[in-house]
Amino acid sequence: MKSLKLTHIIRGIVIPIIVALVFSAALFAVEPMFAETMKTIYTAPSSQKNDYERVKYNSFKELKTDNAVGYLSSSDFKFSTNVLYSSSQAKYSSLGTLSTEPWNEGCAVVYGKYVYSQLRFLDNANIGDSVTFDIYNHEKYTYKIKKIINNQTEDDIKSLRTSNTLLMCVEYNDFSNLGSSYFYTVYVAEMV
Repeated sequence: MKSLKLTHIIRGIVIPIIVALVFSAALFAVEPMFAETMKTIYTAPSSQKNDYERVKYNSFKELKTDNAVGYLSSSDFKFSTNVLYSSSQAKYSSLGTLSTEPWNEGCAVVYGKYVYSQLRFLDNANIGDSVTFDIYNHEKYTYKIKKIINNQTEDDIKSLRTSNTLLMCVEYNDFSNLGSSYFYTVYVAEMV
């Protein structure tokens, strides 16, 4: 009878504890590799240019919503994103209506929500880093980040526009205001 109780104790308590310890040890051994893989999967910016509708144009005003404008990238902080034309700041990186053409010494203003767009990877950018704006059917323009300004409004962004600049505006919800207001971190880059 005692051996029967001992057998049940071994099967019911000791063996599950040993299995849990072995599983935990295996998990701790594998976890760093798994965490690094997941970090790569969830934080690596897009490295491929997607096939959005590309049209020939001479002015940004000729574009329709969701037309492909170009491709922003930087090797300094491993960043890349497609830029679409949009009259509203959508989930993707979008060229705002405030933009004027770089080939006319204009100011390109690119918006993106922090949660959805690849612009969230600008968190890794530093002053002095280079950003290339490869505009479809036109040229590549290289810019250097000169300023990073937090807590900007739409009106602040309008006042930051100068010729030969790129403004990359990362949108955040303003939870201090009950309405649907936003504020932006603006990366101001000048053409090189």
